[in-house]
Amino acid sequence: MEHDAHVTQPKSPYSNFRRILTSEDWFEVYELASQLYVFYEPRHYEGTIVSLVISERKAALIDTGCGIGNLRAAVEAITDKPVMVINTHTPCGPIWKAAAWTTWSRAIENS
Repeated sequence: MEHDAHVTQPKSPYSNFRRILTSEDWFEVYELASQLYVFYEPRHYEGTIVSLVISERKAALIDTGCGIGNLRAAVEAITDKPVMVINTHTPCGPIWKAAAWTTWSRAIENS
C-alpha cells in the first residue's frame, strides 16, 4: 500500500493546547505544559510527533520526526538551550536525521 506523505490529517489532537507559531510551517508546535512541547507533523500520513522537554540548563528532544521539515529551526524557535536527542526507535530515518543534532549533543556532554 502506497502512502502520500503530504496528506493532511484530521483536526489536530493538540488543538486544545496553546499553539506556538514558528517560521517552520511543516510543524504545528503546541505547549502541553510549562517547558513541554510537541511538534506535530499533520501533513505526514503518520501524523508524526516529536516532544521537547526543557529544563533549567538543557533540553531533551524525544525523536526526530520523519525528516521532511527543518526540525532544528523549529526547536531553536522554542529554546536556545543545548539539546540532547533521544530516539525511541531505530529505523534509518530517525538515525540519519539525528546527525543534524550532533553539535547539540556534544555541547551537553561537555557541560
